[in-house]
Amino acid sequence: MAKNYIIIEDSESNFLDRSRVVGAIAFNSSPARKVKKRAGDAGKLIDATQGKRTKTLIITDSGHVWQTSFTRDALLNKLK
Repeated sequence: MAKNYIIIEDSESNFLDRSRVVGAIAFNSSPARKVKKRAGDAGKLIDATQGKRTKTLIITDSGHVWQTSFTRDALLNKLK
């Protein structure tokens, strides 16, 4: 049976419902930084990096943006 959630950071037990994930983008571009800024301004930014460098932004169907320290490849493996 497949899990209905993914664990974002094991140490803090942050969970995200996989059915709510709309997309994931690498954080190394100007458009990604603008997405983060807009989400922060709207109060919809969730920091799940645990103090590490942001590598990927996860966008959900509710408009929330999760910033994570996972690479896109690692995140794709978690979503499988």
